[in-house]
Amino acid sequence: MPRLAFLITLVLTALLLAGCSSLFSPASLPGTSTLPSTQLLIETRSPLPSSPPETATITPIPDPAQWVWTFNPADRTLLQISPMSNTVIGKVTLKGRPVAVATGESSVWVITQSKNGNDLLRIHPVSLQIETNISISQGTALSLAAAEGSVWVGYEAPATDLPVGMESSRPGGLLRIDPLTNQVTDILPAPSAAAQILVYDHHLWVLEWLEFYSLLNRIDPVSLQIQSIPPELKGMRYVHQFARIALNRAGLWAISLNPGSHFIYHVNPESGEINRAIQVGEKAEDIPVDLLADDAGVWVALRSGWVVLVNPDQAKIITSLQAHPGLSGLFSAAGALWVTNQPAGEIYRIDPKARQLVTWFSTGSKLPPTQTPTPIVRPGEGQCQAAYPTRLHKGERAIVTGNPPLPNRLRSEPGLKGNILGEIPPGHKMLLLEGPACANNWWWWKVQAEDGQIGWTAEGDRENYWLAPAK
Repeated sequence: MPRLAFLITLVLTALLLAGCSSLFSPASLPGTSTLPSTQLLIETRSPLPSSPPETATITPIPDPAQWVWTFNPADRTLLQISPMSNTVIGKVTLKGRPVAVATGESSVWVITQSKNGNDLLRIHPVSLQIETNISISQGTALSLAAAEGSVWVGYEAPATDLPVGMESSRPGGLLRIDPLTNQVTDILPAPSAAAQILVYDHHLWVLEWLEFYSLLNRIDPVSLQIQSIPPELKGMRYVHQFARIALNRAGLWAISLNPGSHFIYHVNPESGEINRAIQVGEKAEDIPVDLLADDAGVWVALRSGWVVLVNPDQAKIITSLQAHPGLSGLFSAAGALWVTNQPAGEIYRIDPKARQLVTWFSTGSKLPPTQTPTPIVRPGEGQCQAAYPTRLHKGERAIVTGNPPLPNRLRSEPGLKGNILGEIPPGHKMLLLEGPACANNWWWWKVQAEDGQIGWTAEGDRENYWLAPAK
């Protein structure tokens, strides 16, 4: 019996201890909870590898925008620049002369021109291998953009496709290429060469060069609907000769093909009219060659070697940075502004926030400088029987009016066929030396400007007087 009582006592004690254990478990205490079983067992698992197994490794294609891409046409090379070290870290030697580069769709895209034709090259941003060579058979490829899920190429049609005597007004168009198939999916013909493609606010802005004026097209990349700006040429206030355009929240900005222009122009993006002109240079070599618009304002590269920042609200230059003469282009990449100088074989980096030129370095061989082309202008027809009456007299003085707020062009002879010699800003006066002479149904005067320039300038068109008698 004692032995049996002892065994019974042991069993009852064990049961009592088990019950007490459950009474004092964490789950029974206020403000506590039981950890999930997966967390309770984690210490028994093997540690995770620092990287996935080789069989499951997926190598992502780096965003090509993390580097800076430019080209050297003298060496025929595509250059890969590290924004961390500000050095060239990769080169691709091309068979043709590079004219444009763009990044998008995990690739770098380059247009090259050669005697054998024009090609669009697709280059891997890491291996720098040419993955695809797309021949542009429609004409001379001039401009490039990669955006909205497509690659866009602007071109000018061959002169051989035009009737005799029409070679000077060659049409062009825009190609849409699917990056998944590397095939041309759409062709948008145009009456002129597509010289620049700009992507802004999910639309394509295409600058076209006609024979004696430029045209803007805003294109919906989904529906491919085209809005021409201006919708029609109602008068000379709509006739412009733009070389490059830029866009920001303040509107549309442009520089002129005129090699004597020292202005940037604020353009109405709906009507195509010029709202105002802002002077960005004074010396003869202060010719705008490219521009870029951001939240700070409008950056303008001048051939003289200066880069200026224009405040749109104040309509004046607020920052001037000096590089080397011969500047040729301006673009944004990796959070900085980059200015190319092909004649010197150099590139410059600008910090847009600090508004400072950070560094510069060589891109390779130098390229001989070329003159900015002067637009070809056809002379007008007819006499001055329908023109406005002149208000000026030889030997007196005149002033450029502010309506519209644009400079008056000086030409080598009366009429639009005269070469452009320079410009007279609004508010500046001149001495009337000869005239009036009739051309293009306008009255023209030979004048001497305040700065000594001499040439022929128009008094106005049928809508506005550009010159007024000076007091």
